[in-house]
Amino acid sequence: RRFHNIKKVIYALPNDEEESDRLRLQHFLIRYIWQSNFSAPIEHILSKPGSKILDVGCGAASWSFDMATSYPLTNIVGLDISPLQPTQIKPKNFTFVKANILEGLPFDDNTFDFV
Repeated sequence: RRFHNIKKVIYALPNDEEESDRLRLQHFLIRYIWQSNFSAPIEHILSKPGSKILDVGCGAASWSFDMATSYPLTNIVGLDISPLQPTQIKPKNFTFVKANILEGLPFDDNTFDFV
């Protein structure tokens, strides 16, 4: 198994293909159970051109990709310490940022409409 090598970060799970597959399966199971990708009343926001979502700890980015496909006018930013996201099927409105959330967000306040 492969693990990240970022000092001072305690994260017990691996960052390999097997873990990516597990994360994708988890996403689709949760979406099936809840019958949605979110429960917040934000549909009106996501329908506006230029709206922005931040997915903190996006992992394999299954949720981000799902949201990017469902809301093509919304810009989705996935943030994680490991770049696990597939690049071959990446939606055009998805951007990945490699960062450690424990060091703070690398964005200005009020950048996103939904986190």
